[in-house]
Amino acid sequence: MKLVMLTYLEGDEKCVEDMLADLDVATFSRVAIEGHGPAGSGGWYGSGAPYRSEMMVIFTEGETASAIVTGIQECAAVEDPRHPIRAFQPGAEDAAACVCRRPAPADERKSDMTMERKIRVIAGTFVLVSLALAQWVSPWWLLFTVFVGLNLLQSSLTGWCLMEDILRWTGIPRES
Repeated sequence: MKLVMLTYLEGDEKCVEDMLADLDVATFSRVAIEGHGPAGSGGWYGSGAPYRSEMMVIFTEGETASAIVTGIQECAAVEDPRHPIRAFQPGAEDAAACVCRRPAPADERKSDMTMERKIRVIAGTFVLVSLALAQWVSPWWLLFTVFVGLNLLQSSLTGWCLMEDILRWTGIPRES
């Protein structure tokens, strides 16, 4: 793989895109940049307001990289002749990429949800669902809301929780 970097004025984008399309290059990264420099500096920098420019980064095969660098020379009609389209092909043979770790399988993942947090989620869900059912189905669903509230109250006084026992019976461990 080779790295090619292109810098050009925003108005020269069509020439660059046409050249890349002719070479069947469809994968690249592009960012907007501003060229700055002291008054009177030559080359890419202007002596006034910053130039609205773009930079393109392309990783491609060696032959295509060479063709891009050569193809830039054919883009003769640039917006500002003092700011030609530039192509750079820095050595990238020694570049490296990160080794992304695959997520652990579901049975190896640890959950940070304690039993207490799981019970709070379930109780909150029960309350909200029962209130919705009381609103749109029957007011008798408020009895379920009362049941959940009474269980929370007795659990805080006695330390025993029916939902905790139910979760344990289903195989969910007390602490994850």
